[in-house]
Amino acid sequence: MLNRIFLGLSFAFFLISCNSHPKDKALKDSLVDNPADSSQQKITYSQGVLTIPPALLKKYQEACKHDTVAYDKIFVSNFFGLIKKFNGKKLDTTILTFGNIDGGPDRDTVFSRVYYNGDSVYVDSKWIKNNHILWRDKYSDPFTELSADLFSDSSRNTWVCFAIGVLYGPPDFYPRTEMAADSMVYSQGVEDLDSAGIHTDVEKYKAYLEEFKGGFITCGQPESRERLWIWYKPAGRMITYYQP
Repeated sequence: MLNRIFLGLSFAFFLISCNSHPKDKALKDSLVDNPADSSQQKITYSQGVLTIPPALLKKYQEACKHDTVAYDKIFVSNFFGLIKKFNGKKLDTTILTFGNIDGGPDRDTVFSRVYYNGDSVYVDSKWIKNNHILWRDKYSDPFTELSADLFSDSSRNTWVCFAIGVLYGPPDFYPRTEMAADSMVYSQGVEDLDSAGIHTDVEKYKAYLEEFKGGFITCGQPESRERLWIWYKPAGRMITYYQP
């Protein structure tokens, strides 16, 4: 899994706010069907009502005491902090991630809203620039493997899903130095463009990558982020950089 191999971790700052997601009614989607160097994250919270039963909280506390697997430590160290912040509130927060998506001089911002609605937890990420949504990725019920039995796929509940969405759900960003271009990269990029009706050749695509200064992005379910995406300016869309 790419996000376990690469070491591009983001920094998170937790703030409480009565408005937890961007007011996007006035925003216009220009690209919503395609899935950016190291980035920083800022998290804000909204008011609401949701309470965890004391018995369930006790079970989680006991499970975390005995969970010593290295990969689980990020989850365990933050899980009860999230419960404390949201217990008795609506599960709804937006994570702002900053990075260089398009290779331009200005910092780009991705807004990832993680929220509970209709028995599912959703992660809805948008790259917004000049009041337009240039890219969007949305999925439900974020999942990543955790060792403790109580957090296994068959027994996890809304609180676990929400915590995974907050801690692992937003897109991950990596610098171009993580993976150099090769013949497979060129082939996959040209094929991706061709399937979208955008025709180019390997030499033109190779020249584009040599000049492009933006980074990589991975998105979707945290457990299955195998594909690296990159911004293709001529078409104004994300395309595959590499997929195993």
